Amino acid sequence: MPLKVHELLSSPDKWTRRCQARDATGGAVPSRSKEATCWCLDGAVERCYPDPADQARARRALIVAAGWRLPRFPESDAYLITLFNDAALRSHAEVLALAKEADV
Repeated sequence: MPLKVHELLSSPDKWTRRCQARDATGGAVPSRSKEATCWCLDGAVERCYPDPADQARARRALIVAAGWRLPRFPESDAYLITLFNDAALRSHAEVLALAKEADV
């Protein structure tokens, strides 16, 4: 069974913002890179769900679980998830709770 997003982001050191993923030195890397050591919420979706259809389902589950916490304007699911992840006062605990609630 593949690793779920909430399992990948299980501790604060596994989470980042403002890029899909980072390596051990803090440099930005693609979410599927073997060098990645931490991920944003959407980067974790890409890492855990390699198939684009599975990514779409996981993103939709996050959007539904987030409900009122997301802005009310039409954008792509990935963009909305990035807005949630990168909000100035967002905490790792909030991101992890959302991933658990969405069961992704």
